[in-house]
Amino acid sequence: MKKITLSIIVIIAIITASLLLTNQNQAKGKQSKNHPNHNTPPKAQIQKDITPVADIKGLKFNIDAIEVNKDTNISYTITPIYDKGKIPKELKELKGLEIVSDVDNSIKVDYQNKILTALKDINLTLKAKIGNIISNPQILNVYWEVNGHRLPPEPDPKVNNATLLGVDVNHNGVRDDVERTIYRWYSKKHPIYIAIAMEAAKSYQMSLMGPDHYEEAHKLISDVIGCESYYTLFADGYGEKLLIDRSERPDGDGLLLQVLNTKARAKAYAEYDKSLSGKIYNGGWPSDYKKNCPESIKEVLK
Repeated sequence: MKKITLSIIVIIAIITASLLLTNQNQAKGKQSKNHPNHNTPPKAQIQKDITPVADIKGLKFNIDAIEVNKDTNISYTITPIYDKGKIPKELKELKGLEIVSDVDNSIKVDYQNKILTALKDINLTLKAKIGNIISNPQILNVYWEVNGHRLPPEPDPKVNNATLLGVDVNHNGVRDDVERTIYRWYSKKHPIYIAIAMEAAKSYQMSLMGPDHYEEAHKLISDVIGCESYYTLFADGYGEKLLIDRSERPDGDGLLLQVLNTKARAKAYAEYDKSLSGKIYNGGWPSDYKKNCPESIKEVLK
């Protein structure tokens, strides 16, 4: 009888201890809800810099320049607008935000640093956009300038190729698409490269103007070739630096192909070339090559 009583007492003790442990765990759970862990920020704190798109009724978009050189960075700001017209501080984060241009592949945007870069020299209309919400437009006039020389815009190919001489809006004797190609090829090299290529292009362009211009065109290209030869092969013999790499010819066939980019232009140049057949021209000495350099080339060497 004593053994049975003892067993009952042990069982009751185990049950009592289990109930006490359960109550303690439940109490801790309630306390955890009322006093969250300080190591985990509340949800509102995590999202404090994110504005729900549903709350935004408009976007105010601004850029810090209206005219800029191609490949130059400019800053921008985007501010949300709400129903009552209140304009709060600028957004630090807004998912789905983008800046769009009316010309494809014309801008590059660094959203983290709020910087955009114009990649094409053309007038752009820019807008900020998120979902169906579109901001006010900003007009950005983009030009292309190299060493103080502003390049003409890229001409319409149909208009440019409709005539032998094409489009030359700055009237410098070089077709605009050819001028842009020259600066794209040589803008990071010594200025003599551009100067020689531009004078050569003038000569090639002149050769397309008919027999009355053949002699002038030939005289110019002869002076250009001599000048290029001097600064490629002979200048060091006269105590000067060789400024042009022997593997490169700014006045060479690559440039000529750019000028003669249509059948009509190639045919006109063939007529010019044929007119030179049988004629003898005195090339002179290397010292004459330098002396006969066109003035625009001498200018960049000062």
